Amino acid sequence: MKLYEGQQPLLRAMVDANPAMMLVVDEKVRVLAANHAAQAVITPDENAVVRRRPGEILHCVSHDSHPRGCGHAEHCRTCVIREAVHKVSDGEILSRSRAMLKFERDGVVIGFYALVTAVPFEHGGRKLVLLTIEDINELANLWSILPVCAVCKKVRNDQQDWSEMEQYLKTHHDMRFTHGYCPECQEKIIKKQL
Repeated sequence: MKLYEGQQPLLRAMVDANPAMMLVVDEKVRVLAANHAAQAVITPDENAVVRRRPGEILHCVSHDSHPRGCGHAEHCRTCVIREAVHKVSDGEILSRSRAMLKFERDGVVIGFYALVTAVPFEHGGRKLVLLTIEDINELANLWSILPVCAVCKKVRNDQQDWSEMEQYLKTHHDMRFTHGYCPECQEKIIKKQL
């Protein structure tokens, strides 16, 4: 979208109308700007956001578990927000990841599934990243519904193919299995052998 003189307020209004949290961060993952949706979660004072890390302002459950703060705790190594920023800072044109995010509000831990999207852009000669954090709890609940055949117990995947339950779980959830007998089946097998 080409902006003409005087249209900056229109652009700001468009960004603020987005119901997803949007943050502009630098290469060190420091927040430079936030839209209204993010500010509603963080604080109404936009100046309280500037130059702080996302985990601090969003109150990530791990943000203060290291003396140096957000970005330095053990959990931060696998933080989907940090990973997304680093991927696009290293040359990827888009990073999109689904994750469970956990924040603390008034001593209560709140977890929700989020789609974290990062895209790089330049502004004023600086390389920046636009982070979008969308609440996808409703979609995650739909994804957790698994179609299973009532007769043979095969599972239908997203491509409408049917496969054995074990194969489906191994492929889609990286699970491994060991086999044994439940008490009822074990008793049936013992009775058959006698």
